[in-house]
Amino acid sequence: MIRRSSNHNAHFLFDWLRTMLLTQWGGIVAVVALFLLLYQPLRGDELILSFVGVLTFTFILGQNQQHFLANRSREPFDNWTLASIIGGLVSVWPVTLFFGEVNSILRYLGWQEMLSGLQSIVPHTMLFLFTLIGIVQYFRLRQYYDHAWLWILANIVGGMMYLTFINVSDVPQLIVMLTLSMLAQHIVTGVALLYLFQQDSEPEDGLRDYAHAYVELYTQDERPYE
Repeated sequence: MIRRSSNHNAHFLFDWLRTMLLTQWGGIVAVVALFLLLYQPLRGDELILSFVGVLTFTFILGQNQQHFLANRSREPFDNWTLASIIGGLVSVWPVTLFFGEVNSILRYLGWQEMLSGLQSIVPHTMLFLFTLIGIVQYFRLRQYYDHAWLWILANIVGGMMYLTFINVSDVPQLIVMLTLSMLAQHIVTGVALLYLFQQDSEPEDGLRDYAHAYVELYTQDERPYE
């Protein structure tokens, strides 16, 4: 029998946290860059900016998640990126409100006032975004795992981690709190994924630490090699 590595879970969670942290920061940088490039040509149209921003962020998120999950499981996770994009687009309305609030604050007040406004805007926006993405992704995940509903719960709890923004007061703190929120979020989602993967790979006899074994029994008259 083959014993699983005792460090497997820790390696999985570390890789997941690293991948998601780089993915979400990469998505944020891409969205901000597009926002700056398109703001003037689109005349600050909040709906279009939200659509482009969500499409960009969820594409980056979905692609990296699909690549990670497919490489660490026996499933292909087909159309995972598409499910992520659809979930993101469903959330365009609350995200539009977010862009509208930021746009108004920047136009009439300034950067410091925007930071104080983020305290109430960001938690609700991120909660809506990741909850709806998680719901649509669930319909893909349930094809492979019996307890896929845990993914929805993990994304709701993970989205609530952005409540730490209530204490944001300056730019460095904004970056630190956003990073900590992402880490907390994906500790939750990573544990949920690890549980799903382990449930899928465990033998039915309850010996969780051992791999499956396949044995054929023959009678003396049925032996194929005699």
